[in-house]
Amino acid sequence: MRVIDLILAAVLLPLSMLIFAALWLRGHLRWRGHAAPRMMQIISSTLEKELQRGFQGRILRTDFGYFDHVWHLHSFADARRDVSLGDRHTAVEFTVPVSDRLKAWGLGWTSRVWYAWALSAAVIELICREQIAVIDTADAFLTGAQAWLFAWLTGIPYAIEIHRAYHDDYASFGQPIFGLFKSGALERIVGRFVIRRAARVIVDRAYYWEAAKRLGAVPEQAIRTRLVADPVFYDASEPAADVRRQLGLPATQPLVLFVGRLSYEKFPDDVVRATSVVARNFPEAVVVMAGDGPMRRDLEQLAQNLGLQTRVRFLGVVLQPALRFLMREAAVLVCPNTGLAMLEAALCGCPLVAYDSDWHPEVIASPQEGVLVRHRDHQALGQAVCEMLRHPERAKQMAARLRDRLMREHAPERFQQDMRAGFQELLGVPAADASASLDLTPVGT
Repeated sequence: MRVIDLILAAVLLPLSMLIFAALWLRGHLRWRGHAAPRMMQIISSTLEKELQRGFQGRILRTDFGYFDHVWHLHSFADARRDVSLGDRHTAVEFTVPVSDRLKAWGLGWTSRVWYAWALSAAVIELICREQIAVIDTADAFLTGAQAWLFAWLTGIPYAIEIHRAYHDDYASFGQPIFGLFKSGALERIVGRFVIRRAARVIVDRAYYWEAAKRLGAVPEQAIRTRLVADPVFYDASEPAADVRRQLGLPATQPLVLFVGRLSYEKFPDDVVRATSVVARNFPEAVVVMAGDGPMRRDLEQLAQNLGLQTRVRFLGVVLQPALRFLMREAAVLVCPNTGLAMLEAALCGCPLVAYDSDWHPEVIASPQEGVLVRHRDHQALGQAVCEMLRHPERAKQMAARLRDRLMREHAPERFQQDMRAGFQELLGVPAADASASLDLTPVGT
């Protein structure tokens, strides 16, 4: 079957050139631009997964009073449908049943070619019909390659968001980040190609601007801003729910929290190993793992091997609003390699202990705001957690100082101003509503 697959793919390649030439001509002839700027954002996860984390956070990062409408394209969905997310946002889920059947028959390469045809034709139709002005995506590799292709086919610009220090991943793990690529070298070539051709590179952390420069980004491309959380995390006035009872956690024991995907790049195994130190000093403490992923079974086995099966609780994915209430309840958040959840927890007033790596020093800028320990030193991580548990009042004071600073530096209003200015400079078009700003009222209220 593999030989048949390669033969079919080879036969289809010349046809692909003709098809993409026709799509290019169609896109360049039909696109005229809209009086008000419109965006398409390509998202690698499904709408269901986005909703689990609270889709409003992604809306906040793409609608800042500039765009008339934003289409969120989920190009790896299980079904084809459009979902309205409000007056200015539409989720577009896309799938190719024929491509799925070809893959099921073992024709992997043929399936990829067919998928590329179908997706490109559908996206060009969307861009031209809605007169979308710019494409945005959150990685320089998988969806970044799609953004470059759609931009080339239509002649509109694209922007790449950088939310990860890819060079650290290569150094630590020596393997491709995305399964589509067979080697890290090929993946880096794709990343540099995509970054260097992007009209704008959006970075919300200083450390990630250094990562973008390693892939070829230059200052003229940059939109520099600050990371923002979902609006609900900025509001401390809402009464806390009985989240311990809801999640089956003990009513009074101190909670040590980890939030993140249970996968190798997040170092969740370090948290389990650090629990040994915590359990020796605070046997009543419970370590709560909020998240799911491919390492879950291995982590459960590791906890059992270390005799910590009663000390570590695996909750799976915790949805909002339970997550923010859990962050308020926790005595400390452990951050071995933590992204947005670190900002969310700090805004909830949760004390932080983190590795001195990645963007963590941008959050914990002084010893009066939290604790940083040497990277991958799980013993030191456990000892720092114990210090927080030993001095809870001091930990709360540190968390309060940190929250006060982050409320100013990571205010949604600053993010909106930075992004509006950057895209207005790129497109040269006034905002859809020059006086508009994002409605920060949580969805459903």
